[in-house]
Amino acid sequence: MSEGAGDRAADLAAPSDDGSGALLWALHRISSLAVAAPEMGALLRESLAVLCDAGPWCAGHALIVLDKRLAGSGVFHGGSPALREACARVEFAPGKGLAGSAVQGRSTAWSGDLGEDPRGAALAAAGIRSEVVCPIAVGGEMAAALELFSTASEPPEARVLAMAGQAAALIGGVLERARAQRSPQLGDDMFRSLIEALPVGVVLADPQGKALYVNPAFVQIAGYGLKEMIDGSWREVVEPEHRERGAAAWRQVIETAQAQRQEYRTTRGGITRTVESLLGPMRGPGGELRGFVAVVEDLTAQIDAREALRESEDRFRAIFENAGVGLVLAEGDGDIVRANRAYARFLGYNHPDEVAGRNVREVLHPEDRARAQQMRNELRSGRTTRYEIERRYLRRDGTYVWGRSTVTKVADSPLIIAVVQDIDARKRAEDAVRALSGRFLRLQDEERRRIARSLHESAAQTVAALAMNLARMERMSLPPHAAETLADSLELVTQCSREIRTLSHLLHPPLLEEAGLPSSLRWYVEGFAQRSNVEVELHIADDLGRLPMELEITLFRIVQESLTNVHRHSESRSASIRLRRSGPEIVLEVEDQGIGIPGDVLERVRTQSSATVGVGIAGMRERLSQLGGTLEIAAASPGTLVRARIRSER
Repeated sequence: MSEGAGDRAADLAAPSDDGSGALLWALHRISSLAVAAPEMGALLRESLAVLCDAGPWCAGHALIVLDKRLAGSGVFHGGSPALREACARVEFAPGKGLAGSAVQGRSTAWSGDLGEDPRGAALAAAGIRSEVVCPIAVGGEMAAALELFSTASEPPEARVLAMAGQAAALIGGVLERARAQRSPQLGDDMFRSLIEALPVGVVLADPQGKALYVNPAFVQIAGYGLKEMIDGSWREVVEPEHRERGAAAWRQVIETAQAQRQEYRTTRGGITRTVESLLGPMRGPGGELRGFVAVVEDLTAQIDAREALRESEDRFRAIFENAGVGLVLAEGDGDIVRANRAYARFLGYNHPDEVAGRNVREVLHPEDRARAQQMRNELRSGRTTRYEIERRYLRRDGTYVWGRSTVTKVADSPLIIAVVQDIDARKRAEDAVRALSGRFLRLQDEERRRIARSLHESAAQTVAALAMNLARMERMSLPPHAAETLADSLELVTQCSREIRTLSHLLHPPLLEEAGLPSSLRWYVEGFAQRSNVEVELHIADDLGRLPMELEITLFRIVQESLTNVHRHSESRSASIRLRRSGPEIVLEVEDQGIGIPGDVLERVRTQSSATVGVGIAGMRERLSQLGGTLEIAAASPGTLVRARIRSER
């Protein structure tokens, strides 16, 4: 800026109806205080008054740095005595509060959350909802900070924050240079330096609208400078559809002295920018027109960010609405914010809007609501970020369908999103398979009972008759070799009769129906120990009593299968069986002291229920599942533990 331009800039120095022009006037006024108010207290007091009058703030306070702490200075501007008193007593430790953070970071800061401010009651009584803190550095050290209070909850525009920060920097410069330089020119020099350092573009013009000065930021943002402003060649940079509109806006400001906001695009060197210009008058102390100011900001990055966000939202909306599975966006308490078409169809509704606004509890089976609430609470508390659950949903027609939900907390948001898959057909198929499997097991038991009865009533009787005939022949006079053959035959017949009886009892122990499970297990364990040379300890609780026949058959088969596995695979010479009640459950445990199951095989056994883990184990699991029971297989020390749990009402 030339010396003449600096003088004219000093003349263009009074607030107008436009915020940016008023703040430029405030900056010039503060720069002039270097002569009038060199002492810190007076300078801070006058600066607060100027900034509050020119900016969007209703009160201001100056903090000073004492032993690295920020303390109230007694310098206050505003109409609230309670707030003035609270500010005089306030103190912030290094880095604490908005003021401490701003001073520590050496940058202007804004906050709309004043809940933790020690002056909270006074701020609320004064209607204060937000605050700007501008640190003041003197000689490279933090010396003070300006607090500017507002009743608005929204942050001021970036250019306003930038100018507030420049005001603080200007105050620091005034304090540093006031005693060394006490000439009127100091204010103009500081004002010129300040404008040249602003991140927004600034144009100063005389009362006829002739451009007098543009700062470096304007040249970088607009793509042209003072020369182009004067000779009119700026039109070559501004895109054609915006040229006349921009010129008309400037003429209107000159003719009416009313502020105007204008947006236009410039292209230079193949780079296109979107620029916003805020045009306004600058008036003298008596209200007379002294000139015009334009504050220019580059909106290109903001517009690009908004466009990228819009495209991202469009993609999300398309994916959300057209997904083949149900998608739900809900509050943490379960209130549905948004649902897609697939979710609405899953619940039997015609449109997603019929589902939005309802709570998830309303569309869940009553028995599944408590579990769903528990999982949501864990999600909200942060103990988990994701969970999966299979549950029943209530359709519009009152019927229930099965769905599998994968629920995830949306990052940095109170919302949760759920992916809901329709698994009703799979559940019905599983029920059908389970019913078919149950029928197969019943037929299997019935067939075993029939075979056992046939062996007892037919084969066993035939062998018995054969034994009687051979016994009659034993009393006859036979040659020695014939008598020896007869003796061998009698022994074979006796062994055959014993094996038929054992096989018949194993297929269907008659003691199960006659004496119950405990007697049948004692008989079986005794025979197993004789056949296998495995010592078995049997512990049956005294209060076990009789159980339903289907349950007793299931537990007997599990003992059979478990002991067979001990004999074939464990290499154990002993085993133990424990049968007891635990509340409403019957608990059966079979444990050996053998070599155990390898870790990878044990994991496969735990996680798979198909025949890939063995027909015997799959059969035990299937029998228990038919009666609502569970099978657990775990490593013991040493050996393996098989535990079956099943409910019994008697």
